[in-house]
Amino acid sequence: MTPRSARLRRVLRLRETEEKAQCRRMGEAQRRLDDAAARLEELREWRRRYAEGRDLPRQVPSSHLQDYQRFLERLDEAIRAQARLVEDGRRQRDSQRQRWLATRRRSESLERVVAGYADAESRERERAAQQAADDRPPAPPPFAEPSSG
Repeated sequence: MTPRSARLRRVLRLRETEEKAQCRRMGEAQRRLDDAAARLEELREWRRRYAEGRDLPRQVPSSHLQDYQRFLERLDEAIRAQARLVEDGRRQRDSQRQRWLATRRRSESLERVVAGYADAESRERERAAQQAADDRPPAPPPFAEPSSG
């Protein structure tokens, strides 16, 4: 019969595979968050640059100013939308992190159980070996040849 620790090691390997998958998903969520945050910063930088008006000539017709103002408003909308994406990304990353941590804790618990069973099985083998040695009759003394002389 297969020892309990060996059976549980198979379960532990499956749990570790799931843990790695959770970790990978957390990393993907972090990468998406980083990308969204970088895009948000880029949009904010564009907004700062355009709001300063360096690109506008000094004398601008009012129709151009209205278009410019609408452009800034659309840019502000894009910034708000991107900020929502960043916040959603943070929540997703945090959620994935919690899932990974929970999976990790279960793996660690199972590792401790497997180690405990393996230690108990080892102690049982040692005890059985010692008992078998104790149950053997004592070995006869070595044969000694009579000395001459």
